[in-house]
Amino acid sequence: MAGNMFQIGNQANLEAARVGFHVALMQSLIAVGPDPAEALYAEVPSTTSIEEHQWLGDLPGFEEWKGDRKLGEFDAFKLRVENKDWASGIRVHQNQFKDDKLGLFSMQVAGLAQKARRHRADLCIKQLLNGFAGNVYTDAGNGLGYDGAFFFSTSHTSSGGPTQSNKMTSALSASSLAEAERMLKAMKTADGKDPLELQGTHLIVGPKLEETANKLMKNDMVPSAAGTAPESNIHKGRYQTIISRRIAGDQDDYWFLADLSAPIRPMIFQLREDISSSAIVGGQGTQSDSVPRFKKGELWFGAEARYNVAYLAWQTIIGSQVA
Repeated sequence: MAGNMFQIGNQANLEAARVGFHVALMQSLIAVGPDPAEALYAEVPSTTSIEEHQWLGDLPGFEEWKGDRKLGEFDAFKLRVENKDWASGIRVHQNQFKDDKLGLFSMQVAGLAQKARRHRADLCIKQLLNGFAGNVYTDAGNGLGYDGAFFFSTSHTSSGGPTQSNKMTSALSASSLAEAERMLKAMKTADGKDPLELQGTHLIVGPKLEETANKLMKNDMVPSAAGTAPESNIHKGRYQTIISRRIAGDQDDYWFLADLSAPIRPMIFQLREDISSSAIVGGQGTQSDSVPRFKKGELWFGAEARYNVAYLAWQTIIGSQVA
């Protein structure tokens, strides 16, 4: 259908190509759908260029009401998130429209839509990899959580509560995965009195660890910690697996276990403007020619958006930084 729209635009008016591109892009975005890694964030709306979110860290325990009600320190932490502009585009020579040579154009539009839709998940994974030392993707920020520690740290504290850890350095195995699960379940409220009732729901790895993750999720037996004999696999079917090609290179052995079942997630996705189309195609007659068409005979089509991703709750995810 998109091809017919572009064909009509070619025959009648190049300006109509703008409409055809917009429709094709929106259809492709729907076809791509969300990336599994988007489960890492909770979406929040934005109405300005920079948003400042007041964040409790987490809540005090629920206890008998004696004297004044115990309140979380509402102004203890502030998340300041600046929206960023994101864009990409393609260029097509006007002769491709005139000569009806648009066979590959729909593929280009579909590819553009896929890149645009996958970008937010890609940002999330960049944040994860940056959360140990802040130096993997410097464009993703400094890697610090709301408490001033790196997002993955052995020394997190909230409102004067106990020191807690969400960082490991162990390779992915049945025993290390069990340890990550224990760490999640041990997370406590800010005052240290109550558990946060967390448990792992998603295991996030890169392509290198995909086979290991699949064995842990599907096999009945796994090697014992001592490596002497197989033992029953307590992890079988326990977690959903998210595979990200972004977890590669020097970080290809990194892995993460997260509780993505609760409203509070490891990150927030702050949406100012969702993905939309833009184009410079000119029109009929020299008075309405666009600059790219006038100078190079080109028509420009693009996708753009405005948003950002930021750390939120380190308590909900365990990260293992494997050397």
